[in-house]
Amino acid sequence: MRAKKPTGLSRKSVKTDRRTPRCCRLLQNGYSQKVYSCHGIEKLLRENLPAMWLAAMQQPDFRTLNDFRGVRMKAFMDELFETMIQKLIAEDRS
Repeated sequence: MRAKKPTGLSRKSVKTDRRTPRCCRLLQNGYSQKVYSCHGIEKLLRENLPAMWLAAMQQPDFRTLNDFRGVRMKAFMDELFETMIQKLIAEDRS
């Protein structure tokens, strides 16, 4: 007998939701390294050990990062980056 999937959840939506925090961290890390293009962030993920750790040793390509940035993060990216910088400044003062 085949097990039923939970209603309202598809495999694609679950995968996207798990990927959201990781992609957010990767973009923030790239921006903090003054790398703003998705191609540059992809290169950073191949060459930078802390970035590899943040990506959980996954290597998303530039299309994945760009789709995430354009679709999921478009509305609040500026606010998120500003908050991150303010927290870093506050930690530096402490």
